[in-house]
Order: sequence, then C-alpha cells, then structure tokens
Amino acid sequence: MAAAAPQFSATVGSDQARKLEKMRERINSACKVDLSALETQRLLHMFARFGRGTATLTFEQFATAMREEGVTDPAALQQAFTAFDTNRDGKVDIREMTLGLVIMRRGTIDHRLELMFRTFDLDANGYIDASELAVLFRNIATSWTAAQAQARANEVLGKFNLSRSGMLNFAEFKAAVLSDQLLVNTFWTTNMPAVTMA
Repeated sequence: MAAAAPQFSATVGSDQARKLEKMRERINSACKVDLSALETQRLLHMFARFGRGTATLTFEQFATAMREEGVTDPAALQQAFTAFDTNRDGKVDIREMTLGLVIMRRGTIDHRLELMFRTFDLDANGYIDASELAVLFRNIATSWTAAQAQARANEVLGKFNLSRSGMLNFAEFKAAVLSDQLLVNTFWTTNMPAVTMA
C-alpha cells in the first residue's frame, strides 16, 4: 500500500493546505526548483508555531524561527528579514519566506544574487552604496576592522561603479560578485545560512 501524502490540515484548515500546495506549485514553477511536500509541511509548521496562526511573521517571530534553524547572528537575521520582506510591509508572509529559503538553498546564481543584493541594500533604494558594501565585507570577513571593510568597499566601487555614482546598481553588483573570489566563495559556500528545510 502506498504511503499517504502528508496531511497539512492537522495544523491549519484544509483550505489553507490547498492554498499552500498551489503556492508551492507556483513557486516551484517560477524558481525552477522543487519544494517538496515535506518542506512545505515544515514551512507551514513554522508559521503555525511562530506566527501564532497568522500567515505572516514579524521580525521577532522570524528571528526566533531562524534561530531554531541555526541562523543566530543578529545582523544576518535583520538582513535576511529585510531581503525576504519583498513588499516592505514589515512582515514576512508564507510566500516571501518560501521564496527566500528556496533561493538561499537552491536558487540559480541570478536568484541568489538578487536576494543578496536586497539583503545588503539596507535602505531599499535599489543601489548598494559604500557603507552598505562595507557592511557586506564586515559580514563575510569578520576579522576585518571597519577601516579594512571600508577600504575594500571603496576598491570595489572604484572598479565596478562604471557610472561613478558612488553606488552599485544590480548589474554592477553582479559583476563585482562574480569577479571577486572572496565574494564568490562567500555567496556559494561560507555565508549562505545553513537553513534546513527537510
């Protein structure tokens, strides 16, 4: 006898389970990944436990959930929340959380770069300036001083900010990341939070 499909209705109503399954299918199609039923169920349980029955997580709820997944650095938590909250409403909904986690774990290079760009675009103006780039370097080279991080940020801006605006747009950020070994290593190995969905 075949094993029964996971039942989501133990945590939420069957209408919500159907909506989550449809969302899972849409995200899988859009991101070209396969969020499994188990991952979907785990995500649903995360929202039921930390969202207290709502379909959104505040920063505090998000941080608590992510700490249980192994992400404990306060700056990383804030940056992940900012990156996941794509509509900038101060909450992360199930769709935003699913998409963010999928991108972090299995996204294409472009998807990951877009997420990282949003993570370090701290003022959400569509550009990464020298101070935001210095924050990025302080996060990936934790032994660096603020002066060392700022010097590296200025170096990257000087090389990749072709418009000389003092800020990187997404295309410039992508070129910088893909040509800098420290950034390449960081975004595909050491700095990707170890979030386990399954």
